[in-house]
Amino acid sequence: WDPWELVVEAVGRMVRNGDVMRADRLKQVMQDLDPSFDEKNLGMAKFSRFVTEAAERGLLTYTRLENGQYEIGASARLGGMGGATAEPRVDRA
Repeated sequence: WDPWELVVEAVGRMVRNGDVMRADRLKQVMQDLDPSFDEKNLGMAKFSRFVTEAAERGLLTYTRLENGQYEIGASARLGGMGGATAEPRVDRA
């Protein structure tokens, strides 16, 4: 899988399944779809960096929670897939 296509497929699957919309779960779903996925192969030391890059590409939205976890959502730019905001957002607070 192309990692950027993989993330879109994984987020869509999570939305359809009513899954927990957190970055740690996203990585699990991505690895279920493609066991060879590893963000380090893309030169990213942490999965949070991959999530940030995917958001910058408009493939998902994310909010960093107070506990440091990332809550993710489907990008409205890609059709919304349920529950997405009108515009992709990147909250860095």
